[in-house]
Amino acid sequence: TVVSAMPTFSRAHEAIRLYFQCKKQQKICDIFVTGGDPAKNGTSEAEAMATSLTEMGVDSKDIYMEMKSKNTYQNAKFTAEMLQS
Repeated sequence: TVVSAMPTFSRAHEAIRLYFQCKKQQKICDIFVTGGDPAKNGTSEAEAMATSLTEMGVDSKDIYMEMKSKNTYQNAKFTAEMLQS
């Protein structure tokens, strides 16, 4: 639905805005996308977001994906583990 897509769109828009702002400053600019495939449609939420980001000009080497999580708690937990390693 449009309502549930809007928060995702606004987060993606803000991530892209910050990414290109960071690139202008010639810094290391990484984006972490999270989300498994709780609907079991064959594509994780992280993969779908990464695809959208690359279509909008984000370099794929700057995108890190966490694809195991099934809820917000796991998004945070698994991303924190990625950041610590």
